[in-house]
Amino acid sequence: MTKYTKNPFVISSLFLIFSVIFLFIFFNKTSRNSLIEQIQHRQQMAVRAGANSIESFLSLIGNNLVILSNNPNQENLDQFIKLWSKSDVTGIIVTDRQGVVIRISNTLGIKDLGSDISSRDYFDWSKTAKRGEYRVFPPVVSKIGASKGNYIFPVAVPLLDSNGKFNGSLVVSILLSDLANVYINNFKSLFNYQ
Repeated sequence: MTKYTKNPFVISSLFLIFSVIFLFIFFNKTSRNSLIEQIQHRQQMAVRAGANSIESFLSLIGNNLVILSNNPNQENLDQFIKLWSKSDVTGIIVTDRQGVVIRISNTLGIKDLGSDISSRDYFDWSKTAKRGEYRVFPPVVSKIGASKGNYIFPVAVPLLDSNGKFNGSLVVSILLSDLANVYINNFKSLFNYQ
């Protein structure tokens, strides 16, 4: 045995150094895993909060459309757009029975009257929908108005006469890119996640 192995101080010191190194490596890995887990949890919370907010927003728009469907004149459409101008709503249209736009109001004031949207799923749905119903449709590329060429979420309600006969559709376009920015990205910043 060497003089260093006989000295208990040297052996204790070496043991202590190796123990500290082992604990540092072990706890560093554990801390890293815990940090990753916390970040993932924050991301999940941001997405859930954003999704709940989007759902509430779309429900509010749908319920407003149901009310507006009782009298969708041009003045009411313009007022609706003015009311929602600070949101992601870019436009609102009224169609006739054939799917031709007969009234329009949007954030840019573009008047695409006479445009045909009869091939759209939301128009087909409106033909058989009941009074008081609204539906949010999957994103589509807008054909008209301020959102033309961009992806939108259409929200539609049927327009029915007093006998329940189909008269057309009332449709709002919500810009998809703005919706994601407002609801998802804002929640990410609340959770200090970049």
